[in-house]
Amino acid sequence: MLGKLKYKLRRSKLVRVLYLPVAKIKDSVLSKKYPNSPDGRYMASIRDSHKGERCFIIGNGPSLTASDLDKLKDEFCFGVNRIYCIFEDTLWRPKAYVSVDMDVIGDERDNIKNVDADYKFINLNAKRQMGEVDDKTHFIYIKGKFKINRSGTAQKTVNEDISKYISMTDNVTGICLQIAFYMGFSEIYLLGNDFNYPSMGKDSANSEQNYFKGMKGKTQVDFNPEANSTSFKTLRSYAENHGIKIFNATRGGKLEIFERADFDSVVGGKNAE
Repeated sequence: MLGKLKYKLRRSKLVRVLYLPVAKIKDSVLSKKYPNSPDGRYMASIRDSHKGERCFIIGNGPSLTASDLDKLKDEFCFGVNRIYCIFEDTLWRPKAYVSVDMDVIGDERDNIKNVDADYKFINLNAKRQMGEVDDKTHFIYIKGKFKINRSGTAQKTVNEDISKYISMTDNVTGICLQIAFYMGFSEIYLLGNDFNYPSMGKDSANSEQNYFKGMKGKTQVDFNPEANSTSFKTLRSYAENHGIKIFNATRGGKLEIFERADFDSVVGGKNAE
């Protein structure tokens, strides 16, 4: 009940209008403080730490299976949000874990804390909510225009120095892509990014048909197809201009913005192009 109330309040136009002056002041303060904070300095330290390597960004779509993840146990993978729901079915674990949605973090704080990953990137806005964390957890500053009507954030720019801030986008995959760019990965594969939610909104996003079986019954985040498409096109353009290749290795789905790659060929060591 409390979670649903918080969800409604965060999307209330009246609440957001009242919060707007606070958001502007907060943004101004963080823009100055974050680069010299422990989290900002840590982000600076991982720049190009995986230069020239490949990685996988795992989405939580219905096509995701434990058997495919088992094939990636020796790869550098980003896992997001409630990916731990599949852990009991696979020995695979993500090297990096990312969660930025405040509703997910609010519901799943203890589970998020228990994720064992080399890198854990959490929305800076949730720092107080998370409480005490381990030394692998670092908070990322996501910056963008505060919108009164929270109907999706269509990302149109990419900030290259995420030790200062990460450009706001409409999905956690977009955040992972920007972290991967910064860490120097030059070949990025998406898996489980089905992109086939029926419509925007909490109720439709909670459909059991949109997530792998371990996610059934879990409340999910909003999905805005138009904002997501714009964001992905922006990220694709940035990658193309910086010699970074992004492939969609998802089995099926509707995400056609990125070039397709056959997952079995990729993990079998064949060139995806």
